[in-house]
Amino acid sequence: MADPDKQQALRDAESKEQLARKFDGWAGQLDGFLKGVTISKGGREIWTGPAADRFKTGLTTQDGAIKTLASDCRSAAENLRKSARQLRDAVK
Repeated sequence: MADPDKQQALRDAESKEQLARKFDGWAGQLDGFLKGVTISKGGREIWTGPAADRFKTGLTTQDGAIKTLASDCRSAAENLRKSARQLRDAVK
């Protein structure tokens, strides 16, 4: 591989590593994002009724979606690191 091409491949690999770190950070931010959201205090529900039930259902749904998104961020980071390693290996 020509030297300019090698340098570009190494820059691309570093860019992928940087993006992977961002995805790791986003995953960390998403973890527990809704953990503190509750309709109870001291183990006792303080908000009840149909609106509270809808909120709890929505909260459960959104919590699942956020956990999936965090997992997807981790997968993206892993794939980016793998791609960066492959780029570096290709220019050795």
